[in-house]
Amino acid sequence: MAVRTLTATVRGLPWKPRITVATTIPPQSSAALVIDGTFVSDTVGPVDVRTQFDWRWRSAELADCGGVGWSRDD
Repeated sequence: MAVRTLTATVRGLPWKPRITVATTIPPQSSAALVIDGTFVSDTVGPVDVRTQFDWRWRSAELADCGGVGWSRDD
């Protein structure tokens, strides 16, 4: 799998923090993902930070795993 982009939002608003992670991660392993930055808000509200990965399979022989998550869901 190749991650193309990682975006972050705070309360649904775009946030451009500094994102640090290894450029390659071996299969069946993990790596630290650091999201660091300041979000300045003009209003008071709850903290709601979300991230979204844009990814695709690296190999053509791999198939989509469904619409919900990492495992086949249909």
